[in-house]
Amino acid sequence: MTRILIDANLARQLKESTQTVELCDPSGMPVGQFVPAKKYGKYDIPFTEEEIAASKNQPGGRPLADILAELEKR
Repeated sequence: MTRILIDANLARQLKESTQTVELCDPSGMPVGQFVPAKKYGKYDIPFTEEEIAASKNQPGGRPLADILAELEKR
């Protein structure tokens, strides 16, 4: 991922945004979009609601009791 430093004024505007923002150059031509991270308390969740729902439907995994039993054997 490329990182671009922005000025404090733009950073403030983006932090205050609750919706997708279209970013435009000085002539008004769109250059991209900014999608604000959803805030959950003081933590940012880097996954969309769709990604979270899809991960819940993934098969696999083991019961915690099995994992702990295996760790105790070591």
